[in-house]
Amino acid sequence: MSRVPSLEDLGDVSGKRVLVRTDFNVPMEGPDDARTIADDFRIRAALPTIESEGFAECEVLDGSSSCSSC
Repeated sequence: MSRVPSLEDLGDVSGKRVLVRTDFNVPMEGPDDARTIADDFRIRAALPTIESEGFAECEVLDGSSSCSSC
């Protein structure tokens, strides 16, 4: 089984676009017209990667989806 590459494996990404796949399928609460995030753990857990020094000089694109029935 191959391992997932680390930030260090990417090398210099300055000036490039980097797609970061995250799982932001977070629990929501409230009525459909005023839903709020019930637990932001997954978002907070991804921030150190997204804000890391390795991505300081590049454009970070987040690839995530949201489940409308969650």
